[in-house]
Amino acid sequence: MKRICLPLLLLLGFVHASGQQRLLTQGATVLKGTLVRVSDPFHPDRKFRPAVVRNEEGIIGKKEQAEFQPVSPYPLLQQKRDEGLQSTAANRPPESVAAFDGLGYSNVCPADPTMAVGPNHIVQMVNDRSGTDLQIWDKGGNVLMGKKLLSDITGVQGYGDCIALYDALADRFILTEIQFGSALGFTIAISATGDPLGAYYTYVFPNTVLTDYPKYSVWTNAYYAKTNDFRPQGGSFSYVGETLYAFDKQGMLNGNKTIDVQTLSLPPSNAFFSMCPAGLAGATPPPSGTGGLFAYMNDNTWTKSGTDSIGVVEYSVDFTNPANSHLTSTSFAVAAFDPGVQNIAQPRYQRLDALSMRIMNQPVYRQLSASASLALAFPVLVNKGKPVAGIRWFELKNASGSWQVNQQSTFSPDNMERWLPSISIDGEGGIGLAYNVSSLSLAPSIRFTGRRSTDPLNTMTVAETSLQEGSSGSMCYGRYGDYNHLVIDPSDNSTFWFTAMYNSKPQWSTKIGSFSIGSSLSPALTVRNTTAGDRVAANTFRVYPNPAHDKLTVTIPSSMTKPVLQVLDMNGKVVGLYRQTGQTVDVNTAGLPRGIYLLRITAGTTVRQVKFAKE
Repeated sequence: MKRICLPLLLLLGFVHASGQQRLLTQGATVLKGTLVRVSDPFHPDRKFRPAVVRNEEGIIGKKEQAEFQPVSPYPLLQQKRDEGLQSTAANRPPESVAAFDGLGYSNVCPADPTMAVGPNHIVQMVNDRSGTDLQIWDKGGNVLMGKKLLSDITGVQGYGDCIALYDALADRFILTEIQFGSALGFTIAISATGDPLGAYYTYVFPNTVLTDYPKYSVWTNAYYAKTNDFRPQGGSFSYVGETLYAFDKQGMLNGNKTIDVQTLSLPPSNAFFSMCPAGLAGATPPPSGTGGLFAYMNDNTWTKSGTDSIGVVEYSVDFTNPANSHLTSTSFAVAAFDPGVQNIAQPRYQRLDALSMRIMNQPVYRQLSASASLALAFPVLVNKGKPVAGIRWFELKNASGSWQVNQQSTFSPDNMERWLPSISIDGEGGIGLAYNVSSLSLAPSIRFTGRRSTDPLNTMTVAETSLQEGSSGSMCYGRYGDYNHLVIDPSDNSTFWFTAMYNSKPQWSTKIGSFSIGSSLSPALTVRNTTAGDRVAANTFRVYPNPAHDKLTVTIPSSMTKPVLQVLDMNGKVVGLYRQTGQTVDVNTAGLPRGIYLLRITAGTTVRQVKFAKE
């Protein structure tokens, strides 16, 4: 929900030297959340009667009219040339591609598509005129639970702006939406077990401001979030800054009746507007004591400085003594970019909202063997005779206790518009980047690219590939997406899952797609795209437990006949070989030294491989 009538922001102008850390604020406010229901999605609250709370344009208040955009008081400082442009197309084919239909049009714009992927389930959510729709599939695209309102589970009237997450550390699903009307705040439902079809603990977190455009992240010691805050004033709203939240994760996992949430607020600022928390990819935690991380951007026209920058805010929370909780910020000078994308071209209908000047959902943190990586992305303006939207992406590295910019680039290989990016990192440090694409002659569509960890820096090397091509412009009041969601499969740490809107008719649809970019250890592997007949079976590939001790169990897709399994060490030496006729095999790892290994499965020209750890 983004349609808010606002005065201009006060400008907080600052950019500090690359890598310099500073304290932003200290001393948290403690709020309380309340457990209001323990529910089962197959047994919705029969006392609850949902109301229509939005119109088709997504507006939920009488005087909400225009969305805030950061102002540029020094526009002449804007560099017209993007200094990180990748204007050539990538050409390496992806290892696999598959997709199936997600939730459909719900009589409201935009969808806000979001998705959580666990070992066996996919949970997708979109906006509904009565709150949030959700549906659950297995990884073959089979529906396990048909469409429901999230409020059927929570018993609380919701207003959308939904986010779905999977916590690989705790094996739990987290489903969220905002509250509005007579109550402000947000609702969070967390699964009581790793089964999203089972019971949920529902928590309500009241607030005194409209907690708009919330984004959440999974971390070790807490669940973190941020909101854009709008204070009700005479039937309208005024922007009052950003709030960062740290939720007592262990209490929520336990189903405690009350939950402490610590909040730290930042004043109105272009840089901090719509910052976004970084989610944890994989089940390897960051170093002990690492706080929740949030990414932001700073354009030089906002600050009258000589350079553009990005930054990382770390939220160090102390649940015992809130006075010790604090935020620190580190910023980095980067290649010049222009975040001022106005709107997106499409066939026939009005131009689309670019959702510019904000970090897009969701930055991702991955702990690798020798370092940590943090990836983020947002749309930028690229001038190629005519201005088009491209995608600026970054990877930060932390190998010795401090973050550095490892690589950055703007992906814009032609004159089409690319926007609403989402980014993630696989188990080898490869990066997937997925987004919407459109032009005056191309209907809004869904595509992706990527790069392996050993590829040349600052370059996407995987050929841009379609998950779904559109065939119609969008007649949705110029609203589109608001965000998309790319996540990594926790069962293999190599399959990316993406959900986004596309248009086959004037009303939107959504797609759920998966792809993998292959192992950096074997760049010359011969692979093939999956066919329509074996895409469902291909998604049944599983390797567990990971890390392994004495045994690694492998579930093999039925489409892979007479597969050969190899276990390789990190030098490429084969240390185990298995031939299998069934669909499940136990790999003996008892005799292997501790370390990282590659499991490779070959069947004809089809190859699947994944890293695993031996402990």
